[in-house]
Amino acid sequence: MNLGHELESTKSALVALILCLVRTIEETDESFGARFIRRLNQTAQTLADDGADISELEIFALVEELLDRPASPPRQAAPLQKPD
Repeated sequence: MNLGHELESTKSALVALILCLVRTIEETDESFGARFIRRLNQTAQTLADDGADISELEIFALVEELLDRPASPPRQAAPLQKPD
């Protein structure tokens, strides 16, 4: 696996983890998602103002985009396995 692929895989996993966390909190606090997106945008703007590279802001944009979509219904996932 090359470094570029590993980086993209890590970004995807991070975004998925953030989405799981936000959606879970929304189950008991419906306003959490809106507050999270507001804070996400504030932080992204601060980073951009401080000269962050566009690739650094990519995760923020992807998280916001996916949170704007309706939550998918839960589905049965395969159990997580530890890598060898």
